[in-house]
Amino acid sequence: CSVDEKLGVEMDEESCFKARLIAVLLEYGDKGMDLSNIKKKWKQVWGPEEPFPSQYEELDETEDNCADKAKRQKRKKIPMSELLLRLAGDVIRLDRNSESGGFKVFPKECSREKVTRAAVRNNGPCR
Repeated sequence: CSVDEKLGVEMDEESCFKARLIAVLLEYGDKGMDLSNIKKKWKQVWGPEEPFPSQYEELDETEDNCADKAKRQKRKKIPMSELLLRLAGDVIRLDRNSESGGFKVFPKECSREKVTRAAVRNNGPCR
């Protein structure tokens, strides 16, 4: 995280992902964001230099290949809801949208109002 380096704070990739995800979610305010729009909005906010984590995980499978066993890599796609809960479940919540049946994603402990109050209290944006 280059911003964090400037602030003298060292953050790991997981923390950076969580902070970036919260920033994306705050674009939609308190109404939450449809789960299906997360990747699209991520690209708009962060661009290609900060790609969204892959939804695929590598699986090792052993397969009979005549007499010898050959290791073969397989990929399994992880549902977006599961991926977000794995990577950021402590900072987001998923609520079922009663109208569409899909999910909406919300930050757990952060809102635009809280960010605005913190900025005012600290005399402006991050210093």
